[in-house]
Amino acid sequence: MASLPLKVKLALRDSWEPATSPLQQALSALRLVLGYEIVLNPEWPLLLAALDSHYVDKHDLVTAVAGCVLAWSTAFKELLEDEGVEAWTDEVLELLKNGGGKLRVNLEVSKTENTTASWNAELAAFSIALPNLQVTRPLELIPTFKSQLLSLFNDKSAPEGWDDVKIDAIPAAPTKSTSEVRTVEYMPDVNTLPRPDDLLLKPPYHALVWLRGGRDVEVQANHSPTLQLIADYLRKWCRTNHQVTTKSPMVKVTLYPSAFGLGALHDRLVFGPDDRYRGDNTVSPTIVLSLLEGVLGYEQVYCDSTSWSYRRDRPFKKL
Repeated sequence: MASLPLKVKLALRDSWEPATSPLQQALSALRLVLGYEIVLNPEWPLLLAALDSHYVDKHDLVTAVAGCVLAWSTAFKELLEDEGVEAWTDEVLELLKNGGGKLRVNLEVSKTENTTASWNAELAAFSIALPNLQVTRPLELIPTFKSQLLSLFNDKSAPEGWDDVKIDAIPAAPTKSTSEVRTVEYMPDVNTLPRPDDLLLKPPYHALVWLRGGRDVEVQANHSPTLQLIADYLRKWCRTNHQVTTKSPMVKVTLYPSAFGLGALHDRLVFGPDDRYRGDNTVSPTIVLSLLEGVLGYEQVYCDSTSWSYRRDRPFKKL
């Protein structure tokens, strides 16, 4: 522990060690159903070295690992309580009995972006390979863990009546957005969620455009880089007002910081003729609509005479 950064130590104190934390409560519930002691001693320096590049805030790293273990524990407990997989339960109990009556859990980091639950016969322990990326919704791993745990011990653990089921090849279907295929079944713990600076950099991205009073245009978006790009573009190509001695831009572009998060996060952009020199100048929202649809790949989901709503479900790639 002495070699760990202070933020990691604080996160362990707040999210991992307390008996009242969601993780420890889940482990206690699993221990109660299983009837065996659970041994889990993560090598935090090694986990930190492997996952450090994915987490700007090291507190998020600890809460993500805790969330993954919580998901694994929940999946394990639900399988133990499932009467349809009694053969699997019997085999697990026999393994634990022969292994000294303890459920040993080993944490490691996958070489890929996929998480894996496996049985390590050499260590007589279950292994959880954490995904090699930033995890923001760990509870969505519960179905994956259940499927992997269920398949560990041959096919004897398959639910009765499934032996003869055959799955035909499914023809390729049009790609669906992440939000369309994701089914959230578990309410996440607020302490496992990343801060807005990181959470809002992932899709879905939303953008709302309003024409206010025929004079100003307001754009609200949860993806701060989208707003920054629009603002930079408008400022770059805005004409100069030659009717004033200051030769100021004809349009004033203002980015407003978000009330949430810790970083330089913006969630609102307003542009329109400068209040001091409005005259007959007006602005049109169409330049923003063109940027959102033609340049940034957003899709329109709603519009009326003065407002437009857009959404993008694919993440932006870094150059």
